[in-house]
Amino acid sequence: MSVSSLVEERDGVFFIKYTLVNGGDYPIDNVVLVVADLVADCVPQEQRGCALELVVGTMYQKQVIEDEAAVRLRGAPAFAEITALGSILFTDSWGQSWWRGPGQLQLRDVPARVC
Repeated sequence: MSVSSLVEERDGVFFIKYTLVNGGDYPIDNVVLVVADLVADCVPQEQRGCALELVVGTMYQKQVIEDEAAVRLRGAPAFAEITALGSILFTDSWGQSWWRGPGQLQLRDVPARVC
């Protein structure tokens, strides 16, 4: 499972363009795109203080989702942050829950909240 994202501002509104990829041979469940708000002391792994939590649900094998969404950021991200605010939470086919952020992958004790 991978995520890439880019935050941009248009007419005073921030948008995140994102691509989610399930490159594996099995479906992935409980997929949630989490966008960090660095000014709000966000902890994306815990789904706390984030600018956006977008529930994707199940992604099938080899599925790619490309889209964009408006986000409420409390401040403009620095140049180095515009590609690092998006991360994903998901549950693999073996029931293990994960968080994938920029250059990181962490096993979680609990699945993502999807409601």
